[in-house]
Amino acid sequence: MPINTKPTAEMKAEAERGLSWREEFNRGGTAVGVARARDIINGANLSEETINRMVSYFARHEVDKKAEGFRPGEDGYPSAGRIAWALWGGDAGQRWSKRKQNELETEDKYMENLAQIKTDERINKTFRCNLECKEEENSEGVKIGVIEGFASTWDEDRGNDVILQGAFEKTLNRHAAEGRPVRMLLQHNSQELIGGFPIEFAKETPEGLFVKGEINLEVEKGRAAYSLAKQGVLTDMSIGFSIPSRDSVEFSRDEDRIVRVIKEVELWEISLVSEPMNPAARVMAVKSATPFLDLPLADRARPWDSEQAIGRVRELTGSIELPSESYRDAFFWYDPEATEEFGSYKLPFVDVIDGNLVAVPRGIFAAAAALQGARGGVDIPEADREAVIANVARYYEKLGLESPFGEKRFDVTIAETCESLGEVEDLLKASGFTNAAGKAIIRIIKSLGGREGGLDDMSDREDSADLEGIEGKLDEINKSLELGKIKRTLDKIS
Repeated sequence: MPINTKPTAEMKAEAERGLSWREEFNRGGTAVGVARARDIINGANLSEETINRMVSYFARHEVDKKAEGFRPGEDGYPSAGRIAWALWGGDAGQRWSKRKQNELETEDKYMENLAQIKTDERINKTFRCNLECKEEENSEGVKIGVIEGFASTWDEDRGNDVILQGAFEKTLNRHAAEGRPVRMLLQHNSQELIGGFPIEFAKETPEGLFVKGEINLEVEKGRAAYSLAKQGVLTDMSIGFSIPSRDSVEFSRDEDRIVRVIKEVELWEISLVSEPMNPAARVMAVKSATPFLDLPLADRARPWDSEQAIGRVRELTGSIELPSESYRDAFFWYDPEATEEFGSYKLPFVDVIDGNLVAVPRGIFAAAAALQGARGGVDIPEADREAVIANVARYYEKLGLESPFGEKRFDVTIAETCESLGEVEDLLKASGFTNAAGKAIIRIIKSLGGREGGLDDMSDREDSADLEGIEGKLDEINKSLELGKIKRTLDKIS
């Protein structure tokens, strides 16, 4: 499928602004920049060479954005650097050219993959599963540890591979005809044979390849592996296989990624391993979580009004009637199956400042609060949440703040986005506190007045009985609640 390399409406607006400024102020840009602006305004597909030059230009001239006169209100605005930046499509052109460069590079990789399929290569693929363990003796009287689980699933793994249902049918039939089990190894080491998977128990299901394995408990490594499996440490299986022929594989492109679709495999062994290749939910979330763009941050104190911010984003990105491609940059999540509907974009966190998309800290905090259940939460697929949370956490890191999604705790920055005491209680519950404990904490914090002290001295209060639900959490509360700051927040929204 050909890649669309037509400039966006947002880029055209910047290029027109650059030409207008250049004529008015007689400065900024070169003949090459003027030609680039005209190419963008004409709306024709830009060549791969032109796109690479745009990426190179923006990388070299990023420093111009720090100079006096680049932003409105500064002396000399618009500076020569600001005018030249606009001629090349501005910030929109910078984001677009980088995105298109990645798509074109992926296309090249796609063609290379088609030409370089190896049919004699041994491949290992690992899948996270929940093993069920029990000890018994097999028909020969050998003491064995029995494990059950999925050796493979039909989800995409971290190597961008998908094994289709039916891929194991021929290899399982061959094992059955020969009456031999699939070997069980430890960490794909052929010198560490610890058991086998009887072929009569191996079957494809709608979820994946289900197997039942027998670990030999009469060998030392078998006993060690089984003990770790029972402990819950060694709980992942990995298949060792090869691809029978070139016809057994095809490639597909999903946005800017190449996905290898495996239609048939030759199964050689199944290993117990410590590191999974395919935690399926983690990989599937990328599809619908917007990429992390590392947008500049607004001032921490800037107010956040999502409706007004979205209105400004729609105007800047040329999304008045329909969402443009760059409209998604203002949200943490979108539905890739319904990109023409504004309701498909959720968790906004970006506003327009001086003509640029800027991440607003309070918008980021509001998104984090919604992901933790505030204001009714947010309705996004459970499989997508991890990727979205990872992007939110990266902005927290950029702000120099601890992510609210790690160890359960009540996050002060999220509390600042609440509009009622009920929402604060909801957040406390989402942070691991019971309803009764949440109400007790709020009551105690309000009773502290302006004091900055902790909760350790509250045990002799009349309402100390309400603390029963939070015993054992006092250290956590003292460290993470920042009581004085929360008191001011509670006073503000009371």
